[in-house]
Amino acid sequence: RCPPPSLPLCSRKEMMALRRKTCCDLLVFFFIFFAPLGLPWTFDELYSSRRYVCDDCAMGFDKLRAYDEHMAGKRHALSAERGARAVAALEASAWDRASPEAARRDFDLGSFLSELPTRSREGFMMSQRVTVDSLGDVQRGKLFRYLHDNAPPQAVDAVCRVGRYGRLKEILESVEAYSVIERRLSSSASSVRDVAAGHGLVGQLLKARFPDLDVRSSDRRRTDAVRAWTDAFGRELFELGDVESLEDLGPNAAVVVVHGCDDVNKIALEKTTNHGSPWHVVPCCLKTANYLPRVKASTSKQRSSKRSKVRKTPKPLDDDLRFAFLCGALASQYHARHVDMIDPRITKRPIVLSGGACGGDGSSWEQPAAGAPPGEGEGEGRRRHLQSASRLPALFS
Repeated sequence: RCPPPSLPLCSRKEMMALRRKTCCDLLVFFFIFFAPLGLPWTFDELYSSRRYVCDDCAMGFDKLRAYDEHMAGKRHALSAERGARAVAALEASAWDRASPEAARRDFDLGSFLSELPTRSREGFMMSQRVTVDSLGDVQRGKLFRYLHDNAPPQAVDAVCRVGRYGRLKEILESVEAYSVIERRLSSSASSVRDVAAGHGLVGQLLKARFPDLDVRSSDRRRTDAVRAWTDAFGRELFELGDVESLEDLGPNAAVVVVHGCDDVNKIALEKTTNHGSPWHVVPCCLKTANYLPRVKASTSKQRSSKRSKVRKTPKPLDDDLRFAFLCGALASQYHARHVDMIDPRITKRPIVLSGGACGGDGSSWEQPAAGAPPGEGEGEGRRRHLQSASRLPALFS
C-alpha cells in the first residue's frame, strides 16, 4: 500500500498570515455584497434594543443604575438642551417633512450614512445621486440636526431652498471641509479666495460664518449648481477665472482649494508661497511629477520583465496609498502646519492640509535664506526643521 500523501508543513507565522488573509477576504466579501443593501443593524436599532433607552442622547443601557446615572449627569442635560434648541429652530424654519424626534436626538454620522444608498463599486461610500428632496422624514430630521450643529444658520435655510441641486454628498463634503477651515483660519485673515470652487458652497459657508470677510469664489465656468446656491444664499460670490488669474494675495488673504484637479493645487500653493498667504487645501488629483519628480511609482499598467518568472515584479501602489503618500510629499514640500481628515465614507479624498500663517499664533514656517552661510542658512534651517519634527504630534491636533 502506498502511504498517504503528506500535507505541506507551514510555520506558525505563515499560518497566522493565512488566517489574517482569510479574515480580510471575508470582510471584503461582506462589504461588496451586503453593504450596498444596507447594514441589517443600524445605530438606532443597536441602542434601542437595550432595556433602558435615552432618545435624546441616542444611548442604551442594560442596567437601571447606569441609566439613572446618565439621566442625572451633565452630558444628558447638555444633550437635552441642544435637542430642544434644534427642535425649536426646526419649527421656526421652512423645513417640511422633517421629523422633530429625529432632530431632537444627537446626530451620528455613521448611523445616517448607513441608511443611505451606496455606490456599487465602493459599497461603504454614499452615492452621489442622493439629494435632500429624496430623503425621508427621519433622514431630513437628522440632516437638519447635523446642519444646525455644524453649519451657520443661514446655510440651514439655504439647503432647504436649493432644490434639486442639493446633492447630499456635496453638502456633507462642503460642511466637513468648512468645519476644518473655519477652525484653522487665521484670526488676521481679511479675505478668502476659493479657487476651483465648483458649486461654490464652501465659499458661501465661510461668508455666512464670517460676514466681514471678503470671500470670492472662482472657476472656469459658471454651472447651474453655482446659480442655485447663489439664489439660495441670496448673494453673489462667484466670478469667472482660473488659478492663474489669482491675485491680491498677501499675509491676510487665505487661499482655499477644495478638490482641485490636475495642477491647480501646485499652482495655487506656489502663489501662496511667493506672497506669504495662508492656505487650506483638500487635494484630489495629485500628479507624482509635481511633488516627487525623481520618483517613478510602479503602476498596474507597466509590463513585467522577462525575468518575472524568476524574480517577482514590484507590486504597484493602490490608489488610496498613493494618494496618502503624495499628500505627505505635498505637506513636506509646502510646509503644512496642520493635517486633518473628514469622514472617508463621504469622499475618497478626505485629507485636509493647512499651511502658511494659519491658526492660532499666525506664525509661518521659516526657510533658510538663499546663499546664507551654513551656520545661518541651510544648517540653521535643518536645526529648526528637526525641532519642528520633534513636535509632529501637534501637526495632527
